[in-house]
Amino acid sequence: MQQAEKNERLRANQRRCRERNRERYLELHRAGYYRRKVRDPERVLEIGRRAGAKWRAAHPTELAERLREYRRKLVDETMAAYGGAICRCCGEETSEFLSIDHINGRSKDEPRRTGVKLYCWLRQNGWPTGYQVLCHNCNQAKGTYGTCPHQLGEPLAAVQ
Repeated sequence: MQQAEKNERLRANQRRCRERNRERYLELHRAGYYRRKVRDPERVLEIGRRAGAKWRAAHPTELAERLREYRRKLVDETMAAYGGAICRCCGEETSEFLSIDHINGRSKDEPRRTGVKLYCWLRQNGWPTGYQVLCHNCNQAKGTYGTCPHQLGEPLAAVQ
């Protein structure tokens, strides 16, 4: 794709965005966001933060829905990157029961990341090796007993 074509697509996308978010665009324009953009970047950031906070306060249900959708997509993308939404140990396929497991355990130096923070980190680092999809039961058993009962072929006795 030629640079001129890319620029035209970008301008068209910006126009569509301005039309969809007309009120926010006008508010930023009135606040001087576009005039100060080059001269005062700190002021621009502050205006953006306030506008974002105002929108979040006015649209809590829409924000919650967007966050749910973002998390769902992130989880699906992560599961797909690590072999699909199926437990590598027992074959569980219910996505709500699945999680990401450190194959060799988390090292002492590695920061504790769980849930969405872990999934974001994995994506940002190009889906590194050393992780797998396990259900929460298999993951917990692996962490507690060192191996999952499915791997042994017989159930483990409860810890007293």
